[in-house]
Amino acid sequence: REKAAMLVRMGALDDRPAYLRDAERAYARAIEQDGEFAEACTGRGRVLAELGDVARAHEDLARAIRLRPEDTEAYRARLMLRSEEYESLWTRAGRVKDSDIGSITTLPDLTGVPEAETLRAAIAEDIRAVLAPEAAQRLAALILQTAAHHGE
Repeated sequence: REKAAMLVRMGALDDRPAYLRDAERAYARAIEQDGEFAEACTGRGRVLAELGDVARAHEDLARAIRLRPEDTEAYRARLMLRSEEYESLWTRAGRVKDSDIGSITTLPDLTGVPEAETLRAAIAEDIRAVLAPEAAQRLAALILQTAAHHGE
């Protein structure tokens, strides 16, 4: 586990755009050394998301959550990934320009986009895992209320 922990630290150091492939390799070696090392799975999941390998990122983040369900870092990473996927759905549906994404304060209306409801429910699930229970319930209710308001 000590060698795997060192590889995770190396991966975290390489978690800059120019070094993402190096980070991915360091995390992969850490996972090879210790397949139960949730932090390595979370780290590689984040890097894979940055590299655009969404399917593998989801696999690593799900594995990290299975290994350490009490650790919110993997949930946070998955929440960010799912949020980006949702924004991508919105952009593809022609509801917003990429440059407007940063100013979004409510969930978009994605009526007629089948993946949106499933993804929105998954986002609400991750929010519940990351936030304090009271805050999570309020935010999840707001998400579902926004969706109902838009007729989805």
